[in-house]
Amino acid sequence: MRELRFSHPGLSASHVEGGRFKVAAAAAVPPGRHEVRAAGRYGVSTGAVFVVGSLPEVMEPSGNHARESAAAVPFPVTVNGVADADASDYFRVTAVRGRPVHLDCAAQRIDSPLNAVISVRDPSGVEIHRASRTLDRDPVSVFVPSADGEHTIEVHDATWRGGPAFAYRLTLATEPLPLVLPTPVPLAGAFLPAVLPVAVAESEPNDTAAGARTLAVPGEVSGTLDRDWFSFTSETARPLVVEVASHRLGVPSDPVLVVHKVTRDASGAEVMALVAALDDTPGPPGGERFRLGSRDPVGRLNAEAGVTYRLFLSDRFNTGGRYRLLVRDPQPDFHVLAMPESPATDAKALMRWTSVLRRQSTTALSVAVLRLDGHDEAVTVKADQLPAGVSMAECQIPPGQSAGLVVLRAAADAPACSGPLALSGHAGALVRPVREVAPRWTVADAGTERVDLRVVEFGPMLGVIEDGGAPLEVEAAAPAVIETSLGATLQVPVKFLRASSHKGFKGEWEAGLSGLPGQRLWQPAKPAADAAEATLAVALVKKDGNQFVPGTWTVYAATRGTVQWQPDEKTPVRDVRDATYSAPIQVRIEPSPVALTAPETAVLVRGGMVSVAVRLDRRFGFAEGAELTLRLPDGLQGVTAPSVAVAKEAADAALAVAAAADAPSGRHAAVLEAKCQWNGEELISRRDILIEITP
Repeated sequence: MRELRFSHPGLSASHVEGGRFKVAAAAAVPPGRHEVRAAGRYGVSTGAVFVVGSLPEVMEPSGNHARESAAAVPFPVTVNGVADADASDYFRVTAVRGRPVHLDCAAQRIDSPLNAVISVRDPSGVEIHRASRTLDRDPVSVFVPSADGEHTIEVHDATWRGGPAFAYRLTLATEPLPLVLPTPVPLAGAFLPAVLPVAVAESEPNDTAAGARTLAVPGEVSGTLDRDWFSFTSETARPLVVEVASHRLGVPSDPVLVVHKVTRDASGAEVMALVAALDDTPGPPGGERFRLGSRDPVGRLNAEAGVTYRLFLSDRFNTGGRYRLLVRDPQPDFHVLAMPESPATDAKALMRWTSVLRRQSTTALSVAVLRLDGHDEAVTVKADQLPAGVSMAECQIPPGQSAGLVVLRAAADAPACSGPLALSGHAGALVRPVREVAPRWTVADAGTERVDLRVVEFGPMLGVIEDGGAPLEVEAAAPAVIETSLGATLQVPVKFLRASSHKGFKGEWEAGLSGLPGQRLWQPAKPAADAAEATLAVALVKKDGNQFVPGTWTVYAATRGTVQWQPDEKTPVRDVRDATYSAPIQVRIEPSPVALTAPETAVLVRGGMVSVAVRLDRRFGFAEGAELTLRLPDGLQGVTAPSVAVAKEAADAALAVAAAADAPSGRHAAVLEAKCQWNGEELISRRDILIEITP
């Protein structure tokens, strides 16, 4: 390591020796959570939480795993410790009878997986206090000593896990704690709406429909979850977004919002009709690894002019936590998030990683789009500024999709550097910076372990190092653009190039295609250890959550495996988990394997008929039949065109279009469709055609 870089300019570090630095905090640095990265020959590290406190700081001493050897610490104090597996840490403080002692054990808030439990014993050894999971998964509490003297404080993980990652900050104070780090929030909580111009505090009582409090439109109210009723009336017909923020504020709540429309019957009695029951907000499809969902309800309401609506808000978990209720105008928008992919990443793991490139190597970032208020335009991720010798192809994420892949490549002469990587997402006139997301800790199996992610304070970052290139490279051995269609199997031939540093594989290795919009699961091939080429395939069918989209896309061939690598003759062979990506590969996916040829205009007279000649060209190995249909404009009367079944051996067909004597004359836009079944998919090819009716 050469240096430490902080998210706050008032923090600085000077190198002492080895991996030790002396850190100074200017007087203007606010107490609380900041971020630090290490930079050196091998790039930039992941961001770590760095806390500036306002009390004396001490490090946990060794040998304090028994009550008899509890470490004496000053009071008040913040102890920086690490929990060991199957062990407790013990500390001794001198307390005064009747004088409260405030405890705060920050773990999750400093990116530690520790689920801390604190217990306190009085001078006689009797447990008088225990705390856990009071601030999300961190214990924050207060106890009042019943006797003077030394009290023992025990800290351990709830399931007795431990290790270097299980860090904590135990703060003991005689006054209300001067520093309580902010509660971790779900990732979606980083993108809350701004406070609305009309924002008020909830006023009680409002726990019945008759006592509903009136909301301005647009407007916001903040309060405490119990059973709350609100009402609003829109002066004009308009779409509105109604949403609750509570879980996204870090509250362990599960709010439910029920919307009623209020009218009166013939006798004048009030009638409430259910309009919507809003519950959890799922994450966008394809972005599941980013955990962008929340337990907060968000919905859209087409409000009628002059109509009153009543909202009933409750909490399934009865937390009594805080909330924000918003009724606002829709503002379609989006955010783009990026997560650097570690070479060790597999389908289950979530690794803490920072993008790093050797010369002639590649690295990837998974990206996800969080769309708000119905935003559904294509989003293109571009590089605003790249280091010298680094290239990146644009990544387009189509409407209805949320996931993509960005691949960075270093040239053979790329100079060493480390610094910010400036990326942005573009959709029409909207441009949004790409923000980095990281797991708070490495997760080996996201399906069984607790996953918690956060937005990195400064990032994404990229390091380029001048060490030799990748031991294994992959490149396409295919045309400039590979064409296929939905229902087919996309096949990309590739070849593998091994450097002299490549000494084989340890165990199996695999190769596959990445970055295809709508692809949920990696579909790998497992080449032989000495394979020089392979064909990578993806079945373009709706299976395993896949939702493939027609269009022209950029994809990448990728390899994963443990490489036996010898960078030079003087270095022993190493086992290195490695991943590499090809140069961009262009793939064009058609909506159907059937291409239609037909005249641009079909002309017929009133009371007459015309036969429209249609040719069907079957492509990409498709050989089955199809059904021809003419989709006429809505409201067009007096024109008929019966569907035609085209046998699998037939290439030509005729579609009979008839016009009644009273059919409207003029030119009418219609759509010619050919529907077919292939590999369980119903696919439709379309072609515009004008139907011209003359008198």
